[in-house]
Amino acid sequence: MARRPIILSLTNMHETGMRLLHASAEVRMASAVDPATLRREVVGADALIVRTGGEVDAALLDCGKDLKVVGRHGVGYDQIDVEAATERGIQVV
Repeated sequence: MARRPIILSLTNMHETGMRLLHASAEVRMASAVDPATLRREVVGADALIVRTGGEVDAALLDCGKDLKVVGRHGVGYDQIDVEAATERGIQVV
């Protein structure tokens, strides 16, 4: 049996969205958005969902060696180092 993808979410979202995510993945909520906590909690995650708070920089991406995608729940990519993600083959949506 294939392993369910792991999503680390830095924020809650509408219950319908959370229900859809839970139907196809293991969803983990970040316990805090400070850099040290995020670097620990991103280990093993396949996807990262960000909204407000939490910087997605090269150091965080290096800790998330299994990351395939960073999803921005909102507008703009100011808190995401898109260049660093692209260099690592991680899509930003």
